[in-house]
Amino acid sequence: MLNKIVIIFCLLFLLIPNHLVLAENNIVNGGTDLFDKYFMIALTELYFGSNNLSGNMQAIEDSSEFKNKVNKGRISFYLKGKIKGKYLITAWFDTEEKELKDLFDNLNERKIKTPFEKLDPNKYYPVYGDNSQINSDINTAGNIYLCLESEEFKALWGNYQVKYNENQIIAFNKLLYGFNIDYKLTKENEDKTETKLDFNSFWHQPFSLHSRDEMKVTGGMLYYLRNDDLIIGTENLKLELRDSVTGRVLKTTQLIAEKDYDLNYLQGRIILNKKLSLEQNNSLIQDSEGDDKYFLIAEYDYSYDYQKDDRNSYGLESTYYFSDKADFSTTYIKEQKTEGAYEISGLNYNFKNKKNTSLKIDWASSKNIAASAYRSDDGGLRYREINLSNDDDRASAWNFDLDYLLRDNPANKFNLYYDFAEAGFSSGAKIAVEEERGYGISLQNKYKNLSRIISYDQKERELEINRITTFNLAKKYTEKLYLKGEIKHKELENKKDKNKEYSLLSALGFEYQLDENKSIYASQQLTLDKSAKQETNNLTRLGGRLKHGKWNFKAEGETGSEDSLLFGAAYQINKNSEIYTTIEEKFSDEKAGIETIFGTKSKLTEKIEIYGEHQLNDNNKEKSAANVLGLEYSPDDYWTFALDYSKSELEEKNKNNIDRNIIGFAANYKNEDIQYGNRIEYRKDKGNQDLKQILMTGDLSWQYNPEFTFLSEIEYSKEQEKEESRYLETTLGLAYRPIKIDSLNLIMKYSLLEEKNNQSWSKKEDYQAEKSQVFALEAIYDLSNKWQLGEKIAYKKGEVKLTTDDTNWFSSETYLWVNRLNYQLRDDIDIFTEYRILENKMAEDSRSGFLLGGYKRFSNNLKLGIGYNFTDFNDDLTDLSYEAEGWFVNLIKVW
Repeated sequence: MLNKIVIIFCLLFLLIPNHLVLAENNIVNGGTDLFDKYFMIALTELYFGSNNLSGNMQAIEDSSEFKNKVNKGRISFYLKGKIKGKYLITAWFDTEEKELKDLFDNLNERKIKTPFEKLDPNKYYPVYGDNSQINSDINTAGNIYLCLESEEFKALWGNYQVKYNENQIIAFNKLLYGFNIDYKLTKENEDKTETKLDFNSFWHQPFSLHSRDEMKVTGGMLYYLRNDDLIIGTENLKLELRDSVTGRVLKTTQLIAEKDYDLNYLQGRIILNKKLSLEQNNSLIQDSEGDDKYFLIAEYDYSYDYQKDDRNSYGLESTYYFSDKADFSTTYIKEQKTEGAYEISGLNYNFKNKKNTSLKIDWASSKNIAASAYRSDDGGLRYREINLSNDDDRASAWNFDLDYLLRDNPANKFNLYYDFAEAGFSSGAKIAVEEERGYGISLQNKYKNLSRIISYDQKERELEINRITTFNLAKKYTEKLYLKGEIKHKELENKKDKNKEYSLLSALGFEYQLDENKSIYASQQLTLDKSAKQETNNLTRLGGRLKHGKWNFKAEGETGSEDSLLFGAAYQINKNSEIYTTIEEKFSDEKAGIETIFGTKSKLTEKIEIYGEHQLNDNNKEKSAANVLGLEYSPDDYWTFALDYSKSELEEKNKNNIDRNIIGFAANYKNEDIQYGNRIEYRKDKGNQDLKQILMTGDLSWQYNPEFTFLSEIEYSKEQEKEESRYLETTLGLAYRPIKIDSLNLIMKYSLLEEKNNQSWSKKEDYQAEKSQVFALEAIYDLSNKWQLGEKIAYKKGEVKLTTDDTNWFSSETYLWVNRLNYQLRDDIDIFTEYRILENKMAEDSRSGFLLGGYKRFSNNLKLGIGYNFTDFNDDLTDLSYEAEGWFVNLIKVW
């Protein structure tokens, strides 16, 4: 269907009147009955040829370039215009050069990119010698981009971000390539415009794999995703605070790229830009399960080599607004996967009174698994899979949440919630390994200086029921003294044998502000009652805080059922810089160990910024360490240097260890004449999987003066696992356009390619290994107004290995010399002749011959070329295993 749409769209442009076209290769800027104003440039090229083939036919039988009959073409255009004074259209299309029968095939395919593009999202492609800049208002990973938009409507084919968050159980957030439509129905009132309906729908075909990683927050800055080689921009990172007993998500915080974190897409490594300021547990009582825990949730796409097919994925979300207080939403998503289709549908109702009431009801039903899900407790060094049922059975989930403000006072609030999920339910917000049901009620009241909270929570799982009743009191007794009290009753019921375990805990505490810089706090927790199998949970806690100048200190000790000491210190260098450390040692037999964190995120001066952190956890079960250190230095307005190092270790008893080291260096320079960027990374893993890897990329563009331009690119990777993989591609280019001799243009290029057993992003399926060097020198000189001379000299040294197991390399050296003479017979007719010399050292063969041809330009920006190749080779040193000669016809149309 997409192919038909594109063909029709191309035909529409053929109908644009020719009198609007200014000249060949010029940009159109005018108007028609359809367009109020538009800006367009377009190109169509057709090539017909006939070859008389001989020689090594087997080597070229699959090549579209060298057949007896050659029919190729290309269509490309860019358009931006205003339609009927209401719609803005932006369109870009490029079929690339293909056989005519394949010209409109696979237009919806997403292009496969090399992983080096992930090192620098803004990487440019150099243009020799003319100091060009590339600016684009399109965003597409394929051959087509089309956007039609107005104030109420937007239809798009290209890259787009889907954010379906009206239903909090679904929470679908992805970067996709395909079709997206967004429509808003509005209603004009006297003083404002109200939205009545918001509709969004998408369609795409999957070209990559999706994963969900859950990492328990360690308090540090460094985290590793389970996969590497991520697709840039597809990540969605958020923080979730979960109740330690019920697992209920209490709070969600969305993280923003660059502001909150930096992500290395090649290594799958996250470095938070600052130490997370996590809220402390509001509960005075410390349960045996510990405090409420934060989790870093990462969803992302990876693997460019995912099997492409014709399976369709699509979805929609629509919201109808009854008023500014109430709305109703529907969501439906279907994603096709190799292992089966994933479906999820849902309904959502929101009501929010400006004064005192907020109500949210969510329902969703899922089929199959949204994405493979994994959880890590050590910052991503080690993952375990969250196993869900992988059958076609549907699973449903509910969520009900009501907030009611008493006397319209936020300090007096009533809350009621209910949530339910069947086993196997899977979405971007919730994964249910087993059937679970939870509900609760709470009442919060504040009168003068006294605050009271009473709550009841119940969590039912397949084999157990947790019931928790809590009563909190807090009173500001004086300006310096703050008193707290809490009582908590917990009951755990085994559904199978109806056995019940319970405990009744109480705690009293205070915090006393000695002065504005010093405070102390203490609490006593006692077990008032418990069942026989429950352990006593008595804790005495004493601590203090001190602020002295730019220093902040904290010390805390616990004794009783668990013994621990904690010390923390932080130094505020300036408003943007801080050094911090925390040391905690636990003495109980089961949790005995020491955990240390030391770090900094500091802008020491206007030129130097550093960040670093060291984490060490050494207990009686395992020993782990995580380190990250980075420095950015900008000595002036032109240079920026960056150095970063991360090291992570994990040692478990009777298990394999993990030892990972990554070091990276980057340098960037930019002024009016020079743009330079370089990044080098080295990684070494030991343990379950031994790996050595080095990655490097570099780009240089140097406008030495108005006459000389120098460009270079290098991409290199090397991996050593069981076998070595290596990829190297580098290009050096030089352009010389003398000002005093305006008739001369000189271009030189050197390319080096070395590829060994690395086919992950290559389309060259013929060879498992290749080495080649190509040097080319081209010169064009205008002899007069009518005569032009062109010269090309090229040399190639190539080696190929046909199979992975083959130990023999086949090498050859090839020389090419092309002489071309152009003559302008009339203003509209150009003719040319070429004389070519080709020599191959391996074959001990030398050949030469002529090529004749001419081009005629017509008034409607049409150019027609015809010629005959008397030689038996062409001027492309990458394809020489054939003999070809014959006629060719070339047709070019420009709008």
